[in-house]
Amino acid sequence: MNHDERINDESGVRPEHLDIDALLDGEPVERQALRAALEHPDARDYLVDALMLRQMTREMGPAQFAIPGTPRSAIVRRMRWLAAGLIVAVSAGAGYAYGKGTLVDAPSPGSIEVVLDSAAPPAPPEPTRSIRFEPGVNWTSDRRSH
Repeated sequence: MNHDERINDESGVRPEHLDIDALLDGEPVERQALRAALEHPDARDYLVDALMLRQMTREMGPAQFAIPGTPRSAIVRRMRWLAAGLIVAVSAGAGYAYGKGTLVDAPSPGSIEVVLDSAAPPAPPEPTRSIRFEPGVNWTSDRRSH
């Protein structure tokens, strides 16, 4: 992002302030544009305020989010590992018991008995209707050589 691009649409931001901000951010600035910007008294005041603000923030230390505590003893560390192991063992046992209790026994496979009669096969049933095809009347043949 260069100093010509606006981050927000505030009407209070002046173009000469953008040149000063670009200079303080280490971005390239045209010499003539900076000289023209510093001719305005409010731009010079803005430069002084920006430099003072940057100096104040440089002197601030980094924020610490964690409070340093006393190192835990070996007994406390062992108790934590023991508690973690106990939680894992109880969870695994409960999961096994729950899975074992919800297991539905599959029904036993039934038996099928097949009896083959070695006697003569039964005769086919008599037709209820006969259809007769007569060449040239109700049936045409296309004799092609195969």
